[in-house]
Amino acid sequence: AHRFDEEGEKMQIDPAAYLEDWWTLVDEVLEKTYPLGDGSGRRMQIKLVGCDSGGKAGVTTKAYQFWRALRDDEEGRQHHLRFQLVKGDPSPKAPTYRRDYPDSHRKDRHSGARGDVPVVFLQSNTLKDQVSGMLGRTEAAGGMVNFPIWYDEKGKQEDINWLYMQLTAEIRTDKGWEAPSGKRNEAWDLLYYCMGLCRDPRIALDRIDWTKPPLWAAEWDQNVLVFAANDNRPFTRPSAKKSLDDLGALLA
Repeated sequence: AHRFDEEGEKMQIDPAAYLEDWWTLVDEVLEKTYPLGDGSGRRMQIKLVGCDSGGKAGVTTKAYQFWRALRDDEEGRQHHLRFQLVKGDPSPKAPTYRRDYPDSHRKDRHSGARGDVPVVFLQSNTLKDQVSGMLGRTEAAGGMVNFPIWYDEKGKQEDINWLYMQLTAEIRTDKGWEAPSGKRNEAWDLLYYCMGLCRDPRIALDRIDWTKPPLWAAEWDQNVLVFAANDNRPFTRPSAKKSLDDLGALLA
């Protein structure tokens, strides 16, 4: 999925110009699995991947093209069901979560919109207020942010600080959350995207009954996202005939 120069070195990814660069997301994100911590050798796949549909000129068009390519994948992996394009919406009257299809009659003829690609619009200020409160909690009950163990893997102080610097890059004003010029805030945006996608019907975290959770959130022995290390089941071509039960398990 990588492009290489004449000397065989990997070229820098350019999502605005090269659709082929987007396929890196299949190998390194969508099909990535994680080992369970019980020493069994079992692994867990990802339930849902969110991806910012915006960026510099050209990114949105390529993002839509990539989603369509996932949908039309000849290998039948159906990754489009687990890949969700996301866009922030700071409008005060916007709903916290809205899944829609961009209008095919937009004036911007270069947008790549045809009304066939689902995009989730997230009310950025509301969700950032929620995330800000979670960052201030020190008790797990009620919602607390757990920092990943890999963020300081390089071990240098400047590397350790990058996460905290990005999470505190923006300030709350009367107009909403704003980032001072020049400050990077990717980790902050990704965190509120994550909280927003928890409202997605495929997750619906706030509506889960933990006494009888959906199979994707069940204990490991019953979890449909867990598989043996030598089992290629998660990403194989689906059979030609699918029952309603099969479809329900796929979408659950």
